[in-house]
Amino acid sequence: MLNNNNNNGTATAPQFSIILPSIATAGRINSLKKSIQSVLQQTYDNFELIVSDNSIDGRVKHIIDQLKPNLKIRYIRPDQILNLPDHYEFASSHAAGEWVLMLQDRLYMLPNALKKIHDEIARFPNDIQAICCPHGPAFDYRTGKLSVIDYFSDNSELKKSRALVEAFAQFTIKRELMPHVSNNFYHHNLAQEIRSRHGRLFTTAAISPDDSAGFLQLAYTDKILFIDRPIWIGHISNEGNSNGGYCTVNGMKSYLESIKIYDFFEKVPIPVDCVLNCTIYDLMTIKALAGHNLDTAELNINKYSIAIYKELIIKESTGCRMDFATAYKKWRNFVKHLPDEQRVRILNGIKKKEYRQHPCLGMFRRFLAYTKALRFLRILKSNFNRYYNTNNWSHLRYNNILDAAKSIEHKIIIKS
Repeated sequence: MLNNNNNNGTATAPQFSIILPSIATAGRINSLKKSIQSVLQQTYDNFELIVSDNSIDGRVKHIIDQLKPNLKIRYIRPDQILNLPDHYEFASSHAAGEWVLMLQDRLYMLPNALKKIHDEIARFPNDIQAICCPHGPAFDYRTGKLSVIDYFSDNSELKKSRALVEAFAQFTIKRELMPHVSNNFYHHNLAQEIRSRHGRLFTTAAISPDDSAGFLQLAYTDKILFIDRPIWIGHISNEGNSNGGYCTVNGMKSYLESIKIYDFFEKVPIPVDCVLNCTIYDLMTIKALAGHNLDTAELNINKYSIAIYKELIIKESTGCRMDFATAYKKWRNFVKHLPDEQRVRILNGIKKKEYRQHPCLGMFRRFLAYTKALRFLRILKSNFNRYYNTNNWSHLRYNNILDAAKSIEHKIIIKS
């Protein structure tokens, strides 16, 4: 959409395209409204907002109709319901801006987010084609509390793409600090190059469009601009959380079937149903597809094995319905065939407190299996720390997530 004018009165493309790809499930329709509001309240206004409706009813269209006339909003809808990678590709293909951000409909932009990105782009006018920011804190609708804010320096740094991928494969950098859709602006020229080589930016060869698009960007850029300041805060509720959060608790099967991937174990060392394995699968897939800066990324088997074990513990503690006996057996079978030194390092790693199973965990899981109140008890168990662990959640309460977004921006920078 062309919505700005230059000095000659002719239309020009906006600097930013913010895309909200919505599925409008019952738990996310209200969060979509607030996501839209958070974009419209930006202090920097050279942007377009594209809402892509991938729902089966007219609720998203009704929201957009209520907001009209707002020339910054563009409503689009595919001819049929699309799976996640196809929907991302469809929505992003409509972007007219120089820089594009895919903002999930459960995230809320901080008021000065676009102004900050604009200022940093001006500092590096010829050096960047992709930008990455860290994840922000999370707001809990049920308590009105915000997770404790980490310290962010507000500094910007050009990072080598090859080094980032290598660090990720060695587990020395968190996934939250890697480019993956909602924390990542990409330049339209970079997207055009990737599409000219591979047909799509959000490939169907990989599992998660979030991660695979980020790996593709790293494959075709020498450097990426990292800005140590979040641009959004997320939310936590009983409904409408991310695909990744859903799969952590419920397993990957239903999502994988929706994108027609029926066996993703072929590219991962430990064949168990874990979100981490999906990310590793995508890394290996894009490495084989694109190469370039990904060629030197070698998986750290020790840390990978520990991380898989940790995710199994999390799944078990949240009452996930999967065959844990078989999953742990596969994990042990993999580890026992490693060299002695590696095996000792891994076993020492899982003895640390954060990876150790609670002695009552097995009994608790069996109790869940024999009670009719499965959903209630799983929610109670998974959210216990959220209510009572003051190390993770602030004492402040907010009326809603937009109030939280407006009030915390300066705290993110000055907190030490």
